[in-house]
Amino acid sequence: KKDLAPIDSPLAKLLSLRGVSFSWNEESLGTGREMGVIAQEVEQVFPELVTTLTERKFVNTMGLIPVIIEAIKEQQAQITELRNDGRMK
Repeated sequence: KKDLAPIDSPLAKLLSLRGVSFSWNEESLGTGREMGVIAQEVEQVFPELVTTLTERKFVNTMGLIPVIIEAIKEQQAQITELRNDGRMK
């Protein structure tokens, strides 16, 4: 790996996404309910995680894992700061 860089504002970016339950419009993509994210929303904050093939957008959801890891770390730092300031028990 090269050109490593931190993920900017991971928590804010994740908060802009919605987790949804859905059914596909076409049965060839699946018939049961699934869970996911809205590709167009992901594309706004993480364009590198969205691929467009024949007018359909697909999200590399595995690519969201590093973002989630960094968001958890950011949130934990906020919690620790609140505890240290006595604003949280």
